[in-house]
Amino acid sequence: MRRTFFQYGATKGLLGDLIARHLAVDEGITADEDDILVTSGCQEAMVLVLRALRRDARDVVLAAAPTYVGFTGAARLTETRVEPVAEGPAGLDPAAVGRAADEARAAGLRPRALYVVPDFSNPGGARMPEAARRELLRVADAHDLLVIEDNPYSMFHDGSGRPRP
Repeated sequence: MRRTFFQYGATKGLLGDLIARHLAVDEGITADEDDILVTSGCQEAMVLVLRALRRDARDVVLAAAPTYVGFTGAARLTETRVEPVAEGPAGLDPAAVGRAADEARAAGLRPRALYVVPDFSNPGGARMPEAARRELLRVADAHDLLVIEDNPYSMFHDGSGRPRP
């Protein structure tokens, strides 16, 4: 008992396995527990991702306008410019994302990622239909954008269920 309680355990903690199982059961996503990084809230994760993406002032991230203030705060901390993308009643418009990426490149910027809240976006409240999500992934791939999905409300829905991979 002493050895168990008074010795160091796994340096990554014990949550990786639980999170991997949650992703498999609830999201249909297979992830190795060693590939999961637990942070103290989404803003810490956002700062880590943005810090890793930003090489210089030309690197930008696309996001809905308006978007979650926690994301814009993380972008400010990492000196990452956020380029606005129009959001409609069904969330981010994939065509608008493509146009924003093209416009940023034409202005000499490097669009590196797209920040999206697909379920009940904050502050707009939109929920993207599955077809729009798939098109958004296609557009992101075509424009070489990493998709940063912030989905704290994915377990809530209007009775129509949750999109599955």
